[in-house]
Order: sequence, then structure tokens, then C-alpha cells
Amino acid sequence: MSDGVDRYRLRFLALDTLFIMKIIPYIVSLLCILSFNPVKGQDITIGIKTQLKSEILNENRTLLISVPESYENSAKTNYPVIYILDGETNFNYLSSIYHYLSREPFGILPAAILVGITNTDRTRDLTPTATAKEKEFPENVGPDLRGVAVMRLS
Repeated sequence: MSDGVDRYRLRFLALDTLFIMKIIPYIVSLLCILSFNPVKGQDITIGIKTQLKSEILNENRTLLISVPESYENSAKTNYPVIYILDGETNFNYLSSIYHYLSREPFGILPAAILVGITNTDRTRDLTPTATAKEKEFPENVGPDLRGVAVMRLS
């Protein structure tokens, strides 16, 4: 029996080796074709990038703008505009999510134009400035626990 099993194994190895030897040229050819002619993908565009000169700040600001899919086909339609602060960080994912949720025919959000505004100096742009004079409040008015000004009775 051992002789029959060994003969079977040898025959299997011979067929396996023959199969591998026949298929190797096809695999090599396929790899060569794919390496010399890569498959070109399709670009995905979510918007445009443009510059705007700020006269007040005396600097250029980068704006990222994304319009709904129906924008090109409906010239007379008015769209709300949503401004996205920290555009360099938030624009890509927010525009993708928003346009997905506003897609027809079952969109749960209205179609809108999204404008991402990038920062050049975030602290300057988003931090309140100090006032020249502190506001003075009457002595009989003070905050209660809910943050609402109330009259002091004492």
C-alpha cells in the first residue's frame, strides 16, 4: 500500500508542478501589463479652491466652495449658503456628508452651497478682542444661578 500511496503522491506532484509551470508565464505577463499600463481611476471632485483678497485683514483668504449636484441644471434656483469655519480641516468631510444627506429624491436636508473659509491666524480670527472699558453694572443687579441678571432685594 505504501508503494501505491507514494506513486499517487509522485503523480500529484508531477501534475501540480506541470500546472505551475504552465501558469507562471501568464502570471508574469499579467504583472508586466499592470505595471506598465496602470489602470487610471476617475477623479472625485467635491468643489473648487479659490482666493479672496480681504481688504480689512490685508491678506488673501482661501475659500473652498462646493455646490449641489443640481446646481448646473437649475440656473434660476436659489440655494442657501453654509459657511464652514476652519475650512482646511472641516470642509472635505462636512461637504461630503451634507451633500449625501441632501441628495434627491429622499434628502433630509435642503440642497445648499457650502463655503469653507481657511484660517491664517486662528487665534486672531476666532478670539474676542478686549474692550477699552469694562462695562459697569448697577450694584443692585447680579447674576443668579442660571446666568440671568436679576434684581437684588437686599
